[in-house]
Amino acid sequence: MSLEAGRRPRTRPGLVAWVASAAAILLGAGDLLGWQLDLRGLTSVVPGLVAMNPATAVCFILAGVALGLLRDGADRRHLRFLGLGCAALVALAGLVKLGDLHLGWQVGFDQWLFREKLGSASGLLPNRMAPNTALDFLFLGAALLTLRLEPRRGAPPSQLLALVPLLLSFLALLGYAYDVRPFYDVTKQMPAVFNTAMALNTALAFLLLSTAVLFDRPDVGLPAVFGGEDAGGLLARRVLPLAVLVLAGLGWLELRGQAIPLYDSRLGVSLLVASGIIVLAVIIWLAARSLRGADQARRQATEALRQAHEELEARVEARTAELAREVEERRRAEASLLKLTRAVEQTADAVVITDRNGRIEYVNPAFETLTGYARDEAVGQTSAILKSGAQPPAFYQELWQTILGGGVFQALFVNRKKSGERYHEEKTITPIRDETGAIMNFVSTGKDISGRVKLEEQLRQAQKMEAIGRLAGGVAHDFNNLLTTMLGYSQLSRSGLQPDQPIARNLEEIEQAVHRAAALTRQLLAFSRQQVLQPKILDLNRLVLDLDKMLRRLIGEDIELRTCPASGLGRIKADESQIEQIVLNLAVNARDAMPEGGNLTIETGNVQLDEHEVRDRPGLVPGPYVLLAVSDTGCGMDAATRARIFEPFFTTKEVGKGTGLGLSTVDGIVRQSGGHIEVRSEPGHGSSFRIHLPRADDALVEAPRPAAAEGAFRGTETVLVVEDEEQVRAVVRETLESGGYTVLEATSGWEGLALCERRDRPFDLVISDVVMPGLSGPDFGACIAGLQPEARLLYISGYAERASSRHGVPGPETPFLQKPFTPDTLLGKVREVLDGPRREAA
Repeated sequence: MSLEAGRRPRTRPGLVAWVASAAAILLGAGDLLGWQLDLRGLTSVVPGLVAMNPATAVCFILAGVALGLLRDGADRRHLRFLGLGCAALVALAGLVKLGDLHLGWQVGFDQWLFREKLGSASGLLPNRMAPNTALDFLFLGAALLTLRLEPRRGAPPSQLLALVPLLLSFLALLGYAYDVRPFYDVTKQMPAVFNTAMALNTALAFLLLSTAVLFDRPDVGLPAVFGGEDAGGLLARRVLPLAVLVLAGLGWLELRGQAIPLYDSRLGVSLLVASGIIVLAVIIWLAARSLRGADQARRQATEALRQAHEELEARVEARTAELAREVEERRRAEASLLKLTRAVEQTADAVVITDRNGRIEYVNPAFETLTGYARDEAVGQTSAILKSGAQPPAFYQELWQTILGGGVFQALFVNRKKSGERYHEEKTITPIRDETGAIMNFVSTGKDISGRVKLEEQLRQAQKMEAIGRLAGGVAHDFNNLLTTMLGYSQLSRSGLQPDQPIARNLEEIEQAVHRAAALTRQLLAFSRQQVLQPKILDLNRLVLDLDKMLRRLIGEDIELRTCPASGLGRIKADESQIEQIVLNLAVNARDAMPEGGNLTIETGNVQLDEHEVRDRPGLVPGPYVLLAVSDTGCGMDAATRARIFEPFFTTKEVGKGTGLGLSTVDGIVRQSGGHIEVRSEPGHGSSFRIHLPRADDALVEAPRPAAAEGAFRGTETVLVVEDEEQVRAVVRETLESGGYTVLEATSGWEGLALCERRDRPFDLVISDVVMPGLSGPDFGACIAGLQPEARLLYISGYAERASSRHGVPGPETPFLQKPFTPDTLLGKVREVLDGPRREAA
């Protein structure tokens, strides 16, 4: 059985309902078409028989639609309501037709819709719906209305209601089969104008629909008896069809015999056959139900017997297991000494047993492996052979005081092997008592933790570096706020002066100093790995070649620069300015290492690293990489210097000649870009820095930005500035107002939200700081998206909170401006955001 996506599985009751629904709709539609086109072959199954009434046809269409919707659309509310509405119309039509026939209401729609057609076809006034047909519709509609109603006990109401149309339609079919008109025409004595007999196709449609309703719930009620897998269900399925067919066949044969004629009283014989079938069906059903109950009782008794048998078996098994455990415990007791010996011999911890004076009586193989002393060499000696002198005498005094007092001594020892090498051992010394409680021996278990101690030292160093990084990032953030104010006011003040004025030159010098300070903060951010990265697909060869002229001016004429770009070099995804900073910093270091001149070589290449090669390069995984190598012929470095070159503020230069952030900045950028840097250097043989960056498969996309025309950065839009730093907020406001914008200010995210709620029209642009007290910039931006979805958003920050998930800063696709920035940069970015495509909310 297959399941279609989004639909209920086709079960047998569902298939019966679908067939009955389709047949009823087709019979009704065909009847209406036959009345409309005067085709009597569609209104009556057999020519000359009673035709289906048009109102009956409409009711069958409604009943078929109701059955289909209530079966396949039961889990869809609107379809269920539509099905219930159709069922209600069917029941209402039956009720109205009963009133029409018996009370003379004259409300049949076929009296006016098909009056001319019906009259011409039959020569009479339009025939009305038969009383038994109307009664069937009343009960069928009620059965459809209660189709999904769960019974408290017994058969569902829908099954009981469906029995009425099932029996009446069955009688009508018998009437047509036996030519007994009272079975399908209950108003034979009424005037001829009321031709109200049930049509043969009407009886067939009622039989299909009522059967589908009856067997809609095959697991409860009447169908459960016939469909059960017990003896009663089997008996009912085999006997009832045979009984019906046999009795019906005998009745038909008797009627045929009377037609010869051999018999008379056709009506009596027909009633006898019908009664016999009904009685026989009831008897079979009762017998089946009784057999079903007996079968259930038998199964319950069998299940109780099975459970009792299983319980007895479980008790026997439990007792057997208990006896087996006793035997096993005895066997274990006999082998415990052997297992203990093997465990001590094979354990990875060093085990030493001494007497009360500390003289060694036993050592295991792990002790021999750890210390280098053989068992014969250690036995008879004291544990003093392992002393390294790292512990003071008070340490050993506390040890003996503890264990002689019956306590357990645990500590970290720095001991010495036979070779003289020191090692860290985590040791536990426990007293061993005899049966009287007196201390006879001591057992010592130790584990070599030299590797863990080394890792802990590295962790402490990493935590120290992380703390320095956070400090550097915080300092850079505060400096960037100050530099933004200085740079903004300096440029705003210089914009109204002539270039040759002394104060203009002074302001220009201030701006140059601010830019140098901003470069220093960028180094701090790079070191702490908190700078804003704007990664894109880069051609490393092009970037190195573009820096060629700048590098030659930077390193001087006494140093020969040689670039060796590899052909077919792969692309990388990184921040272009940060990669340029790597090359410039390494070139400056190389220049300082060659005061008498020399050679500087910059190479690129494609590298494929395997698992063995990335093992010594933390942070890398096997795969393709792009190599950037910068080599010089300078003085080189010894091992001690190489171990510290990436530490912040470490420098070998004279005071005032370097900050000690150059190589730590390079290391921070490389790691943040997903790469790895290593150095190879020997005193007097120069240095070589090799950087591996992940290779990107994306295509290179270059979209140079055209130069903006004068006045292109101006605008008339309304901008909301949300910034907790008063000076930064003031310079942003003045800059935007100088560009023609209307500016409103807010000192916090909450104040900005209040302005947005009070404002009738949305802001064209909202400029928000990332880190603010109370409500952060990203949280404020999320609220703005709900209040004013049409407003554009631009974030500004003194450091890259994108590197921290704590503030939930949006991704690189969100407009962002790094502090410090100039007024021209701010105006250009504002214009870019306002004129750019609108980004859909995530």
